[in-house]
Amino acid sequence: CYASLLPLLLQCCVWCSTMGVAVSWCSSVVLEGLQERPRVLAASSLSAPLEDSALVLRVFCTPVEESPGARPSGFKIGNELRVTRLDTPPCLDVLAWRYRENMRAQWPQSYRFQNFKRAWHALVLSTGGAEGGKRHSCVLQLAANSDYRRRENVELDLEDSKTAASYAHRFNLFLQQHYGVEAGEALPLLNVAAPVGCEVISSNYPAMIPVGTPCILTAYSGAEIRKFVFTGDEAFMELPQAYFHYAAFASSGKQLVCDIQGSHEDDGHILLVDPCVWQVDPPGVSDLVGAMMPADGDRQDTEPAAQTFTAYFDAAHPKCTQLCKAFDPQRRSSKLAAGMCNMGVTCGLGRHCA
Repeated sequence: CYASLLPLLLQCCVWCSTMGVAVSWCSSVVLEGLQERPRVLAASSLSAPLEDSALVLRVFCTPVEESPGARPSGFKIGNELRVTRLDTPPCLDVLAWRYRENMRAQWPQSYRFQNFKRAWHALVLSTGGAEGGKRHSCVLQLAANSDYRRRENVELDLEDSKTAASYAHRFNLFLQQHYGVEAGEALPLLNVAAPVGCEVISSNYPAMIPVGTPCILTAYSGAEIRKFVFTGDEAFMELPQAYFHYAAFASSGKQLVCDIQGSHEDDGHILLVDPCVWQVDPPGVSDLVGAMMPADGDRQDTEPAAQTFTAYFDAAHPKCTQLCKAFDPQRRSSKLAAGMCNMGVTCGLGRHCA
């Protein structure tokens, strides 16, 4: 009985050896292209022959300038980049935690915090300029919902990285002054991987990533992505925690660099990828009127935005480091007197300006 089945089994093995890769590839494309949910599927890859490209991208926006707080990719506006391989390793799942339902409810109702983005590890070959012919390990991201695949949304993503890099620059200067070292001396620093905005100009997978799609490309060679400051439950690390506090302090309590994630490198440096900036909105008319009206004892006030902002600061940064105490010994960064309206403590809006 089993002997009679042997030829058929051998034939099936041959067929699977030649077709299995294609079947696996097709399955990953269908799943990854159609499922809009904040998780990364089992590791898979989309690769192209050496003479071809999975994608060709053209850079259209590079707002993050080279600085002590940014790690540039070297890509310039107009550069054409060949993506020769796309993978979805499990480590990229961390980038999607921001969009889990329990987190979305706590974030501001804005594009950056609410709209899930797909992410791939991309092997990129630059084709022009000083970086021509060089291979780069990158993270490629684009909105899962095609309605949000617009250049203006990509620019919002890039602006957050630009803001985070600006705070990182100032934070690194503070570290050098605090420890009394000269620029260039060995000292663990914090950098933001500088993303660029790209447009797809050629695609071997048009059903999933069509031509014309704006996307975000970040040069990132780290083997992992880990959360440093997110919910407050992460392993406590002094440098990213102090940076989180410093950004709130430097903005007079009006901005928080949230979802601080990336890699801890062998030389002690911290490299961040895809940070998100929470901007406190100024109070509206109803807030101003409500603040000056006597409270109704029978009415339970809803929590104002400023208190939610402060609550996140306290949750994500449960304790101060020694570095924090050097620039904000009283831990007043998220509750500065200038507050949301810049009117000072005498404006009567105690609940907003405390």
